[in-house]
Amino acid sequence: MSGWIEAVRLLSPEVRSFLCYTVAGGLGAVATVALERRPIVPPRVRRGALHLGFAGTLVISLVAAHAVDHAFSTALIAAVGGGATLRRLKAAIDGGFEREHRRLDGDSDDE
Repeated sequence: MSGWIEAVRLLSPEVRSFLCYTVAGGLGAVATVALERRPIVPPRVRRGALHLGFAGTLVISLVAAHAVDHAFSTALIAAVGGGATLRRLKAAIDGGFEREHRRLDGDSDDE
């Protein structure tokens, strides 16, 4: 174990920060899956659509952790909250499109 610690100490501060935020992103992805009580699944194609599974969660968490990059704790929080925030935003956008489609369909029925 001390060999790893010495190896990390020899790295430049930028590389150490990158590794720290990457670890925070990975932990955030695992925490997100655990909190949502979903299984870790590999990417797959279902009905012609690509579902990224855990790989998608991991990418979102890593990007969120690196975007915040102030400290390990804030990177971890961003990694956990990033996926939930994006899912909520997507649901709101999808809901807006559905409402607009219903409105347009309703307007065309009146004519």
